[in-house]
Amino acid sequence: MPTELGELKGITAEIAAALRAMQITDSSRLYAATRQPRARAELAAALGIDEQIIVTLANCADLMRVPGVAGVYLDLLEWSGVDSVMELQRRAPENLCAQMMTMALNHAISQIPRLDEVRRWVRQAKQLQANK
Repeated sequence: MPTELGELKGITAEIAAALRAMQITDSSRLYAATRQPRARAELAAALGIDEQIIVTLANCADLMRVPGVAGVYLDLLEWSGVDSVMELQRRAPENLCAQMMTMALNHAISQIPRLDEVRRWVRQAKQLQANK
């Protein structure tokens, strides 16, 4: 399910408003508009912002295509070195779950995904990559 732009991690009100003016209104549309490196560069130029900001937002939108990945789970994945669906599908669920638990403890976060959830995310990431 698409997420409103304002809820994306790292987005400012100004960037969200500028994207909405370009008909990019949610995470699904942002993902579609930023799938290719050239498109990300062009969007950053059109918005007058650093391309790395667009890359970060695009990665967030990419991961949010996996049902259940949002909020604190998105942070835990990022802190565990997972910043895209491609990276998620490469991970061993058991190792990733353990890494996320460590990150949760390091950042005093009590909401930790269960192993079955992480397995489902990895499986769904593989399906998303296969359907690209």
